[in-house]
Amino acid sequence: MSATHPVLLVAAIFLILVGLTYPFFVLWRLNRQLSGSEAPASRQLAVTLALTALVPLTAVLAGFWLVVPAARASLIFTAILFGAGIALVIVLLVGARVNRGGGDA
Repeated sequence: MSATHPVLLVAAIFLILVGLTYPFFVLWRLNRQLSGSEAPASRQLAVTLALTALVPLTAVLAGFWLVVPAARASLIFTAILFGAGIALVIVLLVGARVNRGGGDA
């Protein structure tokens, strides 16, 4: 059994906690926005919902990747993690473009 470095363990716990709490916070905030007078645009809503799925997925996968040596050794797990990370970056770029109000995103 290999021991995990304490810094990696703390980072992993932080990532997993962020991944588990982020959707609740975003959905709570979205509920307040939708019940108010000004609802977000449909593009902004789509980006928010995509981030609600991708941020927790990427954070939890990264947390497990940091803690579990078998996950770091698995090529498939690493590919899934990097795929989720790339999808997250793409959605963040699209979200920045939508919030800036530039063209069809």
